[in-house]
Amino acid sequence: RFVAKQFNLAGRDNLEQAKVDSVVDTIVDLMEKIIPVMLEKDEQKKQKGLETFQQEDLPKQLQNLETLLTNYGQTGLVKIQDFLDKYPKLKRNQDEVQNQPRIAAYLKARPQTLF
Repeated sequence: RFVAKQFNLAGRDNLEQAKVDSVVDTIVDLMEKIIPVMLEKDEQKKQKGLETFQQEDLPKQLQNLETLLTNYGQTGLVKIQDFLDKYPKLKRNQDEVQNQPRIAAYLKARPQTLF
């Protein structure tokens, strides 16, 4: 939400803001699933968690995002690398967002992070 507001992508009115919030909430749901897996110290549990995430959680939430973009239009912040080939609207949306001049400059200059 913060980044969306910084780059004037948080919606022009209450309805658009609610739509952006629904996309952000879906991404937050994904983060809540993957963060405990990434922090798991037991490699066997971590591998099982990654498999569950990739086979169950991620496809479900990406389909939710694909549906949201179908219903809401083609703007918003969605950034999930490597998994978007099956979701063309999400991939196009990611490319459009990342190619906006201010966002592209930020992405180029920002420090590398886990997420």
